[in-house]
Amino acid sequence: MMESGYYPMGAEHDPNAPYNEPSPNKYRDFKCTVTATIAKDDMDITSNDYVVCDEKDEDGTPIHEIITDNIEWDKDYLAGGYSIIDLLDELRKYVEHDISMTGINTSKGRHLQRLLHACQGWYIEDLYVSEI
Repeated sequence: MMESGYYPMGAEHDPNAPYNEPSPNKYRDFKCTVTATIAKDDMDITSNDYVVCDEKDEDGTPIHEIITDNIEWDKDYLAGGYSIIDLLDELRKYVEHDISMTGINTSKGRHLQRLLHACQGWYIEDLYVSEI
């Protein structure tokens, strides 16, 4: 006789054996705080807080320089209307529209409800914007 995991004889593949029963726990939702750090390179931010410096060098060659030291990048980013929070709000509007056109008791309706819930409640906890 060959041993296989030290189960009693005939019990190794018996789904009714106590050690082969599936876990009684079902998936459930738990309230958590999620902090996610995301970044996007090469994003255009519109500002009018720059200074144009038109001077000439010692040889008389014109120098055209734009000085951005006074730009408040965080403020201009948020004013631009395309923060991640703004994008989630736009997604929420589309999802709400789709929900109004879909039966709530369908798999798509349940998916849209979860998506809607996932879009809500986000806020910017920390923001840092720098010029490239």
